[in-house]
Amino acid sequence: MRTATQKHTVMHTNPTSPSGNEDTSSDNGTLAVVTNVFHMDIDQVWNALVDTELVAQYMMGAKLTTDWKEGGPITWEGTWNGKPFHACGKVLQVREPDLLQYTHIDTTAQGPPEKHTITVELKHAAGATHLRLTQDNNASAEAARQSEKNWTAILDTMKRVLGEAPVKKPVEPRA
Repeated sequence: MRTATQKHTVMHTNPTSPSGNEDTSSDNGTLAVVTNVFHMDIDQVWNALVDTELVAQYMMGAKLTTDWKEGGPITWEGTWNGKPFHACGKVLQVREPDLLQYTHIDTTAQGPPEKHTITVELKHAAGATHLRLTQDNNASAEAARQSEKNWTAILDTMKRVLGEAPVKKPVEPRA
């Protein structure tokens, strides 16, 4: 649950931090943050992030092309909401099995292309793999929320591809 949103700062409730909040300040636009827990080994989750055939199964059939070498290119091609898309970027960091970072530029978007840095961190604890994904340079808090929604759907699909049912979040009661 988001507790405060400002340009360059998004606060999220984080039950694992001492204060219950996580400061996700960024000097590069509004930051989108998504977390998920996979009840499986870290190597299985890592493999799902880097195996191009698995990626296509949970990223709407996107064809991912990369060699996962730092500094190397990365491209995605496919169809999103019935329209073809092409995105490209550069692999920034690969530290198997706990860190993956790359840039993403949607070259088919209307208007000037937006460049995002996607960072995926994995930690294995208590028999589960905890995934934290950030996407920087979102134009607004609303854009960050939409990115979070998209990434949540992608990660929930990834769980299904790996054989785990996603956990439904409780619906907050209406006032």
